[in-house]
Parts: sequence; C-alpha cells; structure tokens
Amino acid sequence: MNENNKIAVCVSVSESGKVSSVLSSLGYECVGFKPDSMSLIRTVITDIPCAVIADTERIAREELAKAFTVLEGECRPLCIVLGESEDSPLADLGKIYCLSALPEPYTLKCLISGSMTGVGVRENISPEPMPETLLQPLMEDGITKIIRKIGIPANIKGYRYIRTAIMLVINDPSLLESVTKELYPEIARLHDATPARVERAIRHAITVAWDRAEGDEEYLSKRLHCRIDFSGARPTNSELIALISDSLMLEARGKKAEHFILSV
Repeated sequence: MNENNKIAVCVSVSESGKVSSVLSSLGYECVGFKPDSMSLIRTVITDIPCAVIADTERIAREELAKAFTVLEGECRPLCIVLGESEDSPLADLGKIYCLSALPEPYTLKCLISGSMTGVGVRENISPEPMPETLLQPLMEDGITKIIRKIGIPANIKGYRYIRTAIMLVINDPSLLESVTKELYPEIARLHDATPARVERAIRHAITVAWDRAEGDEEYLSKRLHCRIDFSGARPTNSELIALISDSLMLEARGKKAEHFILSV
C-alpha cells in the first residue's frame, strides 16, 4: 500500500477496533505507536503517514503538544485529535483538527483528503472540492445534537444512517431528488449495508422518536426555526432529512429557515 495511505493511530482500546475498521473501509492502512510524544515523532518520520488520529484518552494532551511542536512545517501530517473541543489549545498549534468523537466515514475521508478548510494538509494529498456549507468545523457535531434532541436513540442503526444522510445532502442537495436510487445506496456503501436496510432503519428511528414523543421541542424550535409536532403524524424519511439539512445549510450562511410546523 502506498505510504500516503498510512495513518498513524493512537486511540483508546474501546475505539481502536472502530477506528481500524473505518479506516480500512476507506482504503487506509493503520500504523500504531505507543502513547508518548517520542513514539509519535518516530512513527511520523519513519512511516510518513498522511494523517495522525490521536485520542487524548490514550495519549495525554501534553504529550501531543510536545510532538506537534517538534513536527512543524511540511513534516507534520494532518492531525485529528479526538476528545477535544474546537477551542482546544492544541488547535492553536496549526494543522490540527479537534473533534469530540470520531466522525462518520464520509466526514473523516473529507478531513484526511484536505477537502475541509481551516486545516493545513500535505502537498501530496489531492484535495476534493466541497461546498462552503460543509466547511463548518463541527457540522457533524451539530447534526448529532439535533438527532438526539429529536429523541432518536443512539443505539439503533437509523441514528447513524440519518446523520450520514444529512451530511451527504448538505454536500449535494440534489440527492434529495433521488433518495431511493442515489442517497440510500451511498449510505449503504459507507456503512456496509443495503439500501433497503438503510430505508427501513431510518423509518424505524423516526417511528421510535415519534412514539416516545420525548424530543426537546424548545431546542428544536430555536435551532431548526420550526416547531416539530410529536403529537402529529411522523414525517417521512426524506422530509426529516430535508428539514434538518436545509436548516443547517441556511444557518451556515447566516440565514434562518422559514418558520413552519412539521406536522404531516
């Protein structure tokens, strides 16, 4: 495998399997190192990875800061630090992307390839074009919070599929015009599923949320600029995905969505 496909990984034991699986599905090779700054530096110099993914539960922030300080300039690959907020002091060191958790495969690929702005990347990585709406540093975190506030449980597959669907639609709104033929197949490809299972899982997740009717209506009203009526009929898959993605795209442009009630 080409050396530019290598990614140095130092995450917690609970996350190691998930990280390895996601990276492998995207065509990357994981190279590990011990949780200390010198091991990280040696790995970067020896393996020349295209990115570093580190978790502050595994390697201390101070150790990461030491390594990042030494690995300045072009020798430092793109660094993704998990367990850190956007305003983490590590972000001030440059070429470092701080996230609270491992992003969805699609977002992770965009970060590593250099498609998302605000992060320096190595010259040997070819960037992919991406619209301004996806350049928001923690767009996925915002989507996740909205899904949780709707009341969709995080332990069901539909929860992850809805999040991926919204990310894809924000990147390419035309996918909403072909949900069955394009959107579901792409979600299925990213999650190793089938389009039919994706559709059912999303429908089930929405059904669970509306049956429980435990969503935070006040938060959703302020964030999505509309009132979701949990006592009414539940929305279709495409209606919910369109509502959230459209609201976030308008929000990213500094605008507000038209105020209406989601009660089908």
